[in-house]
Amino acid sequence: MSAARRGTGGPRQGCPDLGHLPEGDPADLSPGADVSGVDFTDLAVASLDLAGALVTSTRVAALSAKDVDLTGTRLSEVELSRVDLPLVRAALGHWNAVTVNGRWGALEAYEAQWRSVRFVGCKLGFVNVRRAKLAEVEFTDCDIEELDLVDAQVRRLRFSDSRIRHLDVTHATLRDVDLRGAALTSVAGVTELRGTTLTTDQVTFLAPMLAAGLGIRVDP
Repeated sequence: MSAARRGTGGPRQGCPDLGHLPEGDPADLSPGADVSGVDFTDLAVASLDLAGALVTSTRVAALSAKDVDLTGTRLSEVELSRVDLPLVRAALGHWNAVTVNGRWGALEAYEAQWRSVRFVGCKLGFVNVRRAKLAEVEFTDCDIEELDLVDAQVRRLRFSDSRIRHLDVTHATLRDVDLRGAALTSVAGVTELRGTTLTTDQVTFLAPMLAAGLGIRVDP
């Protein structure tokens, strides 16, 4: 039986096929910039500040930067591929139709708004999306150390062939969240998993945590 028939709606992806794009000028990557319809490839910088910028229909490939500031940045129809980013500050950002690939250390995206965002083949450290609004988001073949969804509003989130070492859904509002494709090691807020779909094995794994969270004493 399909996930949809079981009541779990998957993401409706809108990520773009950008095709060929002209080469962009790295000097244009600055706070508050308006960047559109260009390609940036093989950028290696100590830091990148795009706070408050608008980036549309753009590809960024093989970017290496120790510190990236995307605070309040709007990304629309953007492809970020083969990136190596130890620290990304993306709080209050708006991402729409974005595809992501590569290595991310800490991704600070609290109070962000994401729609139609795909993480594919990513290695992620700490992903902080507290109080964020996420819709139509998918993680495929991703390794995530910690995913913090505290107080987030999440609709149509799906994991495929992915691993999450610690997931925190405390006070999160979840709807159509498909966790079946995620190998879970630790979960906080298990009593607030309403709106998720789990496998039988996952439910068995979570049972002791769920019992503890509900104050249930299990006496064999």
